[in-house]
Amino acid sequence: MFRTLLHKTLLTAIAILLGGWAVVAQNNVVKGTALSFKADENTAIDFRWEIYSVEAGTTVNLVSNTNISEEYTFNIAGNFEVKAYPVDKVSRCLGEPLVLKIAVLGDPPTIVFDDLSDTYACSASNGANPRAEISCTVHYTGPLPWTFKYSIDREPAEMPEGANEIWASSFDFVVTIPNISGGRSSSEIMIVEAMSISGLKVVEDTDEHSKQIDILPLPDTKFLAFEPTVMAGTLQSYSANILRHDANSYEIFAPDGITVLNENTTLLADELHSELTFDIQWGTDLGLKQVKLIERSAFNCYGDTIYADINVVEFIDFTIELGDNINACINDEVDLDPNPTAALTQEYSYLWSNGDDTPTITVTESGTYSVVVTDESDNVKRDEILVTFNALPIVDLGADRNIPEGESITLDAGVAAGSSYEWNEGATSQTIDVSEEGEYWVQITDNNGCINRDTITLTTGSVLTVDLGDDIEICEGDRAYLKPSLNVDSDDVTYNWIPGGETEFEIFTTKAGKHCVEVTDKNDNENKETACVDVIIKPSPIVDLGDDVKLEVGETVELDAGNDGVSYVWSINEIVSEDKISSTLAVSSTGKYSVEVMDNDDCVGRDTVNVYSKGRRYLPSGFSPNGDGRNDQLKVFRYDNVKAMTFIVYNRGGQRMFQLKGKGDLFKEIGWDGTYKGELQRMDTYMYFLKVTLDDNKVEEQRGEVTLLR
Repeated sequence: MFRTLLHKTLLTAIAILLGGWAVVAQNNVVKGTALSFKADENTAIDFRWEIYSVEAGTTVNLVSNTNISEEYTFNIAGNFEVKAYPVDKVSRCLGEPLVLKIAVLGDPPTIVFDDLSDTYACSASNGANPRAEISCTVHYTGPLPWTFKYSIDREPAEMPEGANEIWASSFDFVVTIPNISGGRSSSEIMIVEAMSISGLKVVEDTDEHSKQIDILPLPDTKFLAFEPTVMAGTLQSYSANILRHDANSYEIFAPDGITVLNENTTLLADELHSELTFDIQWGTDLGLKQVKLIERSAFNCYGDTIYADINVVEFIDFTIELGDNINACINDEVDLDPNPTAALTQEYSYLWSNGDDTPTITVTESGTYSVVVTDESDNVKRDEILVTFNALPIVDLGADRNIPEGESITLDAGVAAGSSYEWNEGATSQTIDVSEEGEYWVQITDNNGCINRDTITLTTGSVLTVDLGDDIEICEGDRAYLKPSLNVDSDDVTYNWIPGGETEFEIFTTKAGKHCVEVTDKNDNENKETACVDVIIKPSPIVDLGDDVKLEVGETVELDAGNDGVSYVWSINEIVSEDKISSTLAVSSTGKYSVEVMDNDDCVGRDTVNVYSKGRRYLPSGFSPNGDGRNDQLKVFRYDNVKAMTFIVYNRGGQRMFQLKGKGDLFKEIGWDGTYKGELQRMDTYMYFLKVTLDDNKVEEQRGEVTLLR
């Protein structure tokens, strides 16, 4: 088989001949392919054959001068041009060459099975969409054209329609999965016998060439209860067993002229099936009718259609009428009355869609309201009405405001399409200009007849003023409170604090220097004022109690707060010692000691020091939780004269790894095993805190490091 290339000369074609690994009738081959070339035979013409490498820019001259070249092997990948120059045998004139482009590929052909659009099929169905077909795509790289076959569950291979000679790199086809068992099963689609037309085979790859398909069971839908004979115009209830607890999984087909209402699904005790209930409002058409129900699974597998055969018979009629749909305005009330018109001496029962059972109801919310009226003979009528409560037109004249003396402002009621305006001054426009103080209102009536009104009070006053007061002094570490004094309501203006850019009415700052606020009238951007204040920060006393103190048993040390302060407040273990008001404090017991020093400017400095016992050690410097039975836990090893302990371990990031609190004996049995949330922690240095309460109620605290070894 040859592909013909047209040429304006007498040489009308070049065709590729079989040879070696050649690919027939196309311009793509793989490396190592040997080809011969043939032009149309003409007894008056010789030929000169050349092979030109586009990338290398080199030319190979073939020996043959006939219309058939000798065989040439393409040993490198790239783009080539085969040129056949016609040579007149008499004049030896060289004609324009006929050129055939050859693309030499470096790799053998491959084929890949694309992801399936569906990985399942339904086992059987009499519904509208059986879905027993699977759409597939395979992608091919290699010399064109190519072909392939597929097999289902290792059965004999089949060739898809149109796959005998494929000239594209991708091919779409449809596989039909046999539906045999009706239960859930699995099938495999496998690509086989994939090759180029010339015979280059694709290497078999199970992962790339096969796909698994699930064949799914179908819903088993059943009607549970219904009345086979109903009266025309009545409301009847029906129920069915369905597989899924999902209103989108089924469809009810009812005869023309009837209405399906009140659909609801309830999950059953097996947590797999559900009970579907619904009502049908039958019309006046008499005779045999049929209600159908079809269900689909979560994978869109349709079950068998089930049927309920119903005989509709005549009944004595009466009428009800809720009237035309109603448009009202928010805050209105609408009375609904069905007003039965036949056999007025009868007693009627009522059931409204909102649950009321009274002859009339009053509604205040938008919605569709329906009523079912039943007479003494159990004849039923139903009617519904749409009641819409429309929003009031939006009107906002803004907050009460000030008119600077000698100026005027514009009051704008806002755009309300199709609405009319009425001002207390008699104007009927959207806006009015006013220059005198007083109360102004506007009333808007929209095209639904809904009315809304807004009022504004205008006063004549002076231009905006703002003041931040005198300079402010604060202690180091404190905050200054800045709040402007205004001659207008603080909500009527906007704020811009400089340099911070805050927009609040009042702010706090810890920074020294000049702070200003720019105040702008919301209704008059030209009315703008600025005020400034200096914030001065006074230094706080520097307090240094020194390093933590190691205290010998029976030893007393003196803590010195320094400074010529006005007052000193000491605290021991965060409890204020009211009788310690001097700059020094004698200490003979362990604990956490703090002091606050206040100077003549009422500024406060603080420092804290820990005093702990030098003569007792409660913990080792390391432990190895490696399960060898030696030193596997970090435990407190000193218990004499101990009443209670608190022991906490932290990692370097400050995260708590372990905590134990209780009587001293508890620590003999329990320690840290080196784990956190069940996982052994890495070898590292960890920090600990130990608080010991002795029998004489003295408290000792230790902080330190411990090494976890593996």
